[in-house]
Amino acid sequence: MRPPLEKHRVACKTAFLSVALACVSAPAIAASETQCAIPQGFVDTPPPDIEQATLVEHVEDITINQPLNVVIAAANRTPVEKTMHGTSTLPGIAGTHVLRGAWSEPGALRVVCLTDGGSTEELVLVNTRNGNTHHFRYEVWNYTTVQARPVAYAVGDFLETDLGDGRTQIHWTYAFRLRANEFPGYLGSLGRLLFRKLYLDTRYAELMRGALAVRKASAEREPADPN
Repeated sequence: MRPPLEKHRVACKTAFLSVALACVSAPAIAASETQCAIPQGFVDTPPPDIEQATLVEHVEDITINQPLNVVIAAANRTPVEKTMHGTSTLPGIAGTHVLRGAWSEPGALRVVCLTDGGSTEELVLVNTRNGNTHHFRYEVWNYTTVQARPVAYAVGDFLETDLGDGRTQIHWTYAFRLRANEFPGYLGSLGRLLFRKLYLDTRYAELMRGALAVRKASAEREPADPN
């Protein structure tokens, strides 16, 4: 018989496999071409306050062989369900339903429907262009899948920088806030370490790299920036 902690680890590891796309978005991507229906029983809840010190984060970088203007334009023309593909263990995005505002302006709110039947809410916090940089930040919460129970909310942050030589670097930070009353969150710093090692730096990192690869391929198919 497994000791209690080991049983918790196995259950948690399985649960982590199903929450990923419930927590992923992409910067300045056009509203979904597939408007999903609001899930039955859905209740709009206010976004949680962000506690930066307790977030567990992972960072991925990619360089695209196009200037920033082209990278942004390509993202604006690509619906999120064509960017956020599922993996062998994680669901993809099936569509979205805007509840408030115009996506992806600050304050815009939408429901994201997943290919496994789950859903979540996303709120745009920041969407600014300042010279050679573009910053997009968003919060995700209100998960409906039982497997997402360990996660209270997530925060995504994109910083896109024009390198000045016809290339753009994308720096994507994704961070989770774990629930203090669920495994592994109730283990404190040890729980955050387990979450990072078992999930965030492995399966979730793979999903992030896949999404960035789609963005790179899409942008590099675009014609050169006329400016």
